[in-house]
Amino acid sequence: MNAMSIDDQIASMSATWPQFKVRSSSDEGVTWVGSVEAEFQTFVVEINYTLGDRFPWVRVLRPALRERPDFKDGPLPHVYWRGDKPFLCLCDPEQDDWNPAMAISQTTVKWISEWLYFYEIWSMTGNWLGGGRHPGQPVPIKVKATDEAAS
Repeated sequence: MNAMSIDDQIASMSATWPQFKVRSSSDEGVTWVGSVEAEFQTFVVEINYTLGDRFPWVRVLRPALRERPDFKDGPLPHVYWRGDKPFLCLCDPEQDDWNPAMAISQTTVKWISEWLYFYEIWSMTGNWLGGGRHPGQPVPIKVKATDEAAS
């Protein structure tokens, strides 16, 4: 599996999501900023990817994600914290949901839209309905087809 070059990632994003503009780029990485429409509002997000990262890092720039410490899923569900900034948990690196041969435009942007949809529901109900394994939870064991047949 060969990683897509940064130039190929940029070209794919430009062709698929022209509202995402390159904020900075080099041979080793790229940062885009663009808007994503959820159900009730539009969010401006930043996608940062550096070759060698396990996945692209995504954060919402505006409107700010609203923390709700009174909700059962915690103050802000399904995020990775880097310092004091929340980054969206869009895929499970332990399950190989994303790899550097994949186009960010074909995976990550769609996952952002889904995450924001479920964030809006969570902000109204307090329940995260988006599924997935939250950071810090154990990794599910992958069952091989031969193991399933034996049971």
